[in-house]
Amino acid sequence: LLMVDAASGEETTIFPNQRTPGHLRHLFTVFGGGVAISPDRRRAMVTFFQARKAVEVRIADGEVLVEIAFDLIQEPLVYSLRQEDPVG
Repeated sequence: LLMVDAASGEETTIFPNQRTPGHLRHLFTVFGGGVAISPDRRRAMVTFFQARKAVEVRIADGEVLVEIAFDLIQEPLVYSLRQEDPVG
């Protein structure tokens, strides 16, 4: 997560940072990732589809609040992507 001040152009790395646990520092996904910001703009949920992980991060300091493994979600999703769509 990179926060950019639109007025000044200043960039601040939120996640990962020095406080991030080692096993989460190299998370990356080519497709299917996402970021959702909480309504109060204090937290972000970041998903990494290929790593099958999601983390909730406090935006103020990048602290990981919650780590979620979603292995159970992938199997039904992969199955549904393989089903043929009837045409016509």
